[in-house]
Amino acid sequence: MPAAHEERLRRNVACPFCGLACDDLTIVQSAGRLEVEEAGCWLSRKRYAELQSATDAPPIVDGHAAAFDAAVERAAEILAASRAPAFAVAADVAGTRAALRIADRLGAVIDHPGSDALFHNLRILQDAGALTTTLSEARNRADFVLVVGLDPVAAFPRFYERCIDPARTLFAEGALARVLLRLGPPAPQGAGASAQDESTAAADRLFEELPCELDRMPAAIAALRASLNDKPVATPDVPGLDAHRLVDLATRMKAARYALVVWAPAMFEESGAQLVALGLLEVARAVTRTTRCSVLALGGSANLFGVNQVCTWQTGYPLRTSFAGGSPQHDPWRYSARRMYADGECDALVWISAFDATFPVPGGDTPVIVLAPPHAAPARRVQAYLPVGIPGVDHDGQIFRSDGVVALPLRALRDRGLHDVSSLIGRIEARLHARGSAP
Repeated sequence: MPAAHEERLRRNVACPFCGLACDDLTIVQSAGRLEVEEAGCWLSRKRYAELQSATDAPPIVDGHAAAFDAAVERAAEILAASRAPAFAVAADVAGTRAALRIADRLGAVIDHPGSDALFHNLRILQDAGALTTTLSEARNRADFVLVVGLDPVAAFPRFYERCIDPARTLFAEGALARVLLRLGPPAPQGAGASAQDESTAAADRLFEELPCELDRMPAAIAALRASLNDKPVATPDVPGLDAHRLVDLATRMKAARYALVVWAPAMFEESGAQLVALGLLEVARAVTRTTRCSVLALGGSANLFGVNQVCTWQTGYPLRTSFAGGSPQHDPWRYSARRMYADGECDALVWISAFDATFPVPGGDTPVIVLAPPHAAPARRVQAYLPVGIPGVDHDGQIFRSDGVVALPLRALRDRGLHDVSSLIGRIEARLHARGSAP
C-alpha cells in the first residue's frame, strides 16, 4: 500500500452512530472525505457519507443567518430571561457534564431527546430490579438466544456479527454453538424487505421463528412464564403460536447453559413496553432457577445510556431530573423535556443533538435553542442555532455503549474548527455571567 494512502488510514475507530459503538472500523480520510474501508455496516457508511453530501449551515438568530457571537448572545439572552428551562441533551460525556452544570445553575430540567425508550425499561428496574448482562458476556457465553420483538438489526446492524456469530470466543474452541430464536412479527419479504439485506442475511438463516405481533407480546410472555413455572399453559390469543410451542421454548431455555433474552425497548409502543420489560425479567428469573439467564436490552444510540450514567453519578438520580427546587428532584413523567415543551410547561428549550438531526415538534411560542452539527441544522425556525462538532468525527470524546458498562474513547477524524458541546456551553455560561444572570 502506498505510504501516502497509509497516512490517511485511521484504524480501530469507534463509531458513534449506534448504541453498539463498534470500535474496530478502519476509516479512510481523503480530500476532506471520510469513508469506511473495513468493518463498517450500512448505517456507518450512510452516516459518514451524509457528512460529505450536506452543506454546512451558519449560526441562526430568530430564523436568520447570524454571526457566531450573536447566536451565543441570543442563547444567553433567552436563558437569562427563562424561569423554567428544559434541556434535552444528546452529547458525549464532557458535553453532558457541562449541560448538567448549567442546568443546575439555572434551575432547569435535564433530559435526553430519546429518553422515552430508556424509561420503557428503567421504570421496571426501579420497581422490580434487573437481570442484565454485557455485550461481551453475550458474545462469549450465551448458547441459547431468544430475540423478542422486531429484529434489532435494523437499529443495531452489527449485533449478530459482533455478539452472536463470532468465530472465536473465550471459552470455546472455534465458534460457540448457539440456538437462535425470535418471538415477534414475521420479517418483511421480497420488495418490501429492509434495504439492510447484508446485515440480516446471516441471522435469517439461523432464526427459528415464533410468530407474535407486538401488541400480543405481553400475552405470549405471560404464557411462557407460566410454562417456566410449571403451571398449565393455555393457548395464548396469538395467531400461529400455540401452547405446545411455548412449552417447548420453556424446556429448551431451562436446558441451556446460558440463556439470553434480547430486545430493543425503542421498538415497542409505550403502552406495552413496560409490560414486556417486566415479563422478560420474570422469564429470566424463572429460568435462573435451573440455569443462567439474562436480559439484554439494546439501546443507547446518541449516547442515551451515557447521558443517563453521567446524570446518575452527578446527581444520584437518572434523567428527567429538575434542579428548580435547589436540589435534584426526579420524576419520569413530569420532567420529560419533550412533554414539557409540547404542553407549554417550559419557557425555554435547549435541544442538544450532537449525533443526529432529531428535533422537537413545534410547541407554540416557547423559545428554542438548538446545538447540532452543521449538516443537521434545523429546518424549522428557531430562536438560536449554534453548530457543534460530532463526537468521534470533529473532536475527541467518550460515549457509553449499549450495555451501559463500557465508556469508549472517541478520536477526532478531522478538524473543521467546530466547537464541541462542552466548550460551547462554556461560551454561553460566560455570557450569562457577563449579564449577571447566573450564579
